[in-house]
Amino acid sequence: MPATPDASKSARRAVKASYQAIVRAGGGLEMLGVYADAWAALGVGGMGFAEIKDPALTKCRRWNGERKEGATLVVIRAIRHVGGQIRMARVVAQLARDSGLRITLCVEDRLVALFARSFPEITVRSENEKHDLLAASDFWASYEKVAQYVWPSKDRIAATFHPLRPDTAQTDALRARYAGSAGQRPVVGVSWHSTNADKQLPEVGDWRVHLQELECWGLSLQYHPEAAGLRHFETEGQQIMNVDPDIDARDDVDGLAAQIAATDIVITISNTTAHLAGALGHPCIIVLDDKEHLIWPRNSAEVCYYPSVTLVRKSGRPWPEVFRSVQALVQARLGYGLHKDAAVVAPSSDFGNTQPV
Repeated sequence: MPATPDASKSARRAVKASYQAIVRAGGGLEMLGVYADAWAALGVGGMGFAEIKDPALTKCRRWNGERKEGATLVVIRAIRHVGGQIRMARVVAQLARDSGLRITLCVEDRLVALFARSFPEITVRSENEKHDLLAASDFWASYEKVAQYVWPSKDRIAATFHPLRPDTAQTDALRARYAGSAGQRPVVGVSWHSTNADKQLPEVGDWRVHLQELECWGLSLQYHPEAAGLRHFETEGQQIMNVDPDIDARDDVDGLAAQIAATDIVITISNTTAHLAGALGHPCIIVLDDKEHLIWPRNSAEVCYYPSVTLVRKSGRPWPEVFRSVQALVQARLGYGLHKDAAVVAPSSDFGNTQPV
């Protein structure tokens, strides 16, 4: 007897739930640093989940480590959001360098320019083209399936670091413009807000005091800064968080990469900015709450994906105390003195500062 529509839907939901459970288990293994097992679980769960969402994927063979010279492989995101794609794009380029495969990586439109510049070993195309590319390809794989064969260990992940390449001309222009406004002060890029309600974040007032004590020139790397509480960075009638109106931190990822590279250091919560700074190899401090973060290792301040990143966890402390730890790290990284009684310095009037709304 053929299955009824309701039975088919029920079976489909059950299979989907199974794949999701495998993905969650893989994420936990990744957090614990058990990378070989993590990639195996994430590869199976992610690719299975992706095929349920998009049955067209089943028309192309899954890649399982084959390295036939000249064979074509399309890599697509199965479970990764933009931060995960930024973190893992280099594993695809590493496979291309290590094998004779001809690889196309399908990504969000906002990542195409940056990835194409950074990884000439592969072809980078919009994920909107993936079905046409899959039809002409020998295999398809997820990032995690590639990692299963390329990144078996923490040491291998760290040893194969390959930084993203921002647009040099744009970076130089931004650096010169920011330095002209900052004077002798370090340019510190900041991203402080997330729409993810599960994150426990410092109040904007804590960030404001932190920037004052750093004696720095603060540059917003925050998407939609006005909605994120930009007005709370105002003190004594002066806005101490500068916003570059020419950069859209959400949709212009290539511009954001150049902006990050134009700073001296980045201080951010866990978000796209954190991954982008890390993937650029740029000095970055990530402020974390006490919740479990599958993205970041549980028991280390270092991140094997990003040699330039340091994690600072709340560890049950009040946020002002956490920021004192951040200040010490900034001082060590940039090599300048910090004074608790530092005066607030207003931004230069010649910079395109967005005023509070």
